[in-house]
Amino acid sequence: MDAKIQMALSHPRRTEIFGHLTQRKDGTSEDELAAHFGMGIRLVEYHLKVLHDTDLVTRLDDEQGSGTGRFYVVASSC
Repeated sequence: MDAKIQMALSHPRRTEIFGHLTQRKDGTSEDELAAHFGMGIRLVEYHLKVLHDTDLVTRLDDEQGSGTGRFYVVASSC
């Protein structure tokens, strides 16, 4: 396993978030993750950024203007 990916998944909360995303093929918003894990939105954003920077997740911006914010899915390379 790549050292960057290993580092990203070494944090228990990121591992939980990644696991949750693998179960949600349609994607999950930052707000949904914050509510599900009982975390502040800024902390969720930080963990998602780490996962995104290691190409474990892909960000899908809200293109419909529904106000639900950014959605994340597991990257197709995983």
